[in-house]
Amino acid sequence: MATRDFDQKNREDFDRNTAILNDALMKMAGSSKIKASISELARISGIHRNTIRDRGWPLERIEAIKKNRQLDVYRQKLEKEKSVDPLSVLSDRLEASRVEVIHWFNKCLDAEKKRLKTEDQLAMMKESRDTYMNSASVARQEVWAKEAEIEKLRSVIQVLESARDETPP
Repeated sequence: MATRDFDQKNREDFDRNTAILNDALMKMAGSSKIKASISELARISGIHRNTIRDRGWPLERIEAIKKNRQLDVYRQKLEKEKSVDPLSVLSDRLEASRVEVIHWFNKCLDAEKKRLKTEDQLAMMKESRDTYMNSASVARQEVWAKEAEIEKLRSVIQVLESARDETPP
């Protein structure tokens, strides 16, 4: 039972850290003043660099942010040359859709984890219920057997008492 407690705690820590990392990445993506690096992500989120490195996906997201920033620099140069660039408009929309897809993907993962957790709890409750139902059935059978034995002993006592009453003193 203790392992399930640790698994649950680990799952909750993992989910909490994922949410923190997502928020920090969103903040990093939203502000060009924040350096796009693992160290900066660790500073913003308060999560150790090795934890971030082990997850893998934050590194990919940091690289995407770096590439987007390079694209932004390139877009700014183009904007100086041209007033309205359809590529930049489409790139901005693409980035906004990427951010939204990441948001909903994480929501989906959270919902899936909650569903699995609920299914595990339900299975555990069913197993516990079955165990207690079996125990109650066994106890009921024992009670009935003991009551039958008590009735036999009472009849024997009655026979002995009637035999004693019939014998002369």
